[in-house]
Amino acid sequence: MNRVFSYAFRPLFLLAIIYGILSVAWWGALWSGLVALPGGGADPIAWHAHEMIFGFGAAAIAGFALTAVANWTQRPPVSGLPLVVLCGLWLSARLLAPANSLHLLPVIAGADLGFNALLLGLMSREVIAGSSRRNYKLLALLAMLGLSNTAFYAALWLDKPWTRTAVWAGLWVLVLTVNLIAGRVIPAFTGNWLVKQGKLPAGGKPPPPFGRLDLCATGATLLFAALFLWQPESVISAGAGFLAAALQLLRWSRWQFFRTLASPIVWVLQLGFLWLVVGLALLACGAAGLLPLSTGLHALMIGAVTTMILAVASRAALGHTNRPLLDNPLTTASYIVISLTALLRIVAGVSDHPDHWLLLATAAWVVALGLFAWRYTSILLGPPAP
Repeated sequence: MNRVFSYAFRPLFLLAIIYGILSVAWWGALWSGLVALPGGGADPIAWHAHEMIFGFGAAAIAGFALTAVANWTQRPPVSGLPLVVLCGLWLSARLLAPANSLHLLPVIAGADLGFNALLLGLMSREVIAGSSRRNYKLLALLAMLGLSNTAFYAALWLDKPWTRTAVWAGLWVLVLTVNLIAGRVIPAFTGNWLVKQGKLPAGGKPPPPFGRLDLCATGATLLFAALFLWQPESVISAGAGFLAAALQLLRWSRWQFFRTLASPIVWVLQLGFLWLVVGLALLACGAAGLLPLSTGLHALMIGAVTTMILAVASRAALGHTNRPLLDNPLTTASYIVISLTALLRIVAGVSDHPDHWLLLATAAWVVALGLFAWRYTSILLGPPAP
């Protein structure tokens, strides 16, 4: 038990992956009519979206943030009782959520929002104590995640039509977090690997660090997020979305993706970011009325966010247990299948007969996360490598 709660990545990544498998399998059974969600609370679609963003996604973000902050601040990792309480709050909300009862809503909301508040408090303590001002942006994103979750529960309790906007806001927070973290780690990790492997051409330079283009792309993405939440289906939102996608694609093009194809643990980071570009473009098409909004939303959540979760979790689990950052067939397969999942879910969104495609997407998701769990459960629970 002491080992499991010695570092945030251990319990939180494992909880996120296991819950990702179970909740989507449950959603598939619910959608197929094999089980029923009790009435009186959120509608099934809202419940599914909420749990993917504020359950699965939030746990993974917490695992990454609380692990990385120790490196950022050179402080001891968050561990022990605070981590136990954090995981307990998250798990309590997840176990109670399927009851879908307004009578239990204060308890569910208390646990879930308590998780958000404690995560923000722990991160704020570490960032401020370590004088890590560059990470105030991450604190702002965590605060927005908590506010979005609060809006969701308030909509349920007050019977207001905010649930869709609240979950979309939560998704945008995850997307902006991917944008922030990717801008830091992809150029650094890619550049280090290219130099080590001698993959740079004579006189070539590694991927550039965060600069003006990155700032412009981030600003355009933030603008698209704001306009989309205000008026999702409009010409203005669509224009901002296409601009954001174009700038992010230009940003991605500098990171030398095709030179990294020999190492899945390197190229998967860039694949996740490429899905962000695709998701923004598809969502812009949705805003323009050319495609269903679901295509862009699922491209962002499955393709961008989940691929990046698997990519970062792979590195954190290996690096923080003293294991070399080597590729593994199971992990590589999980990277490929999660992209297949995103493609299948996009096809389902545009198909006249989506049932078959939704079933395939559900199965692919379970396989992708199952492969990851098969490879990493023993690493997350076990001792560091000698």
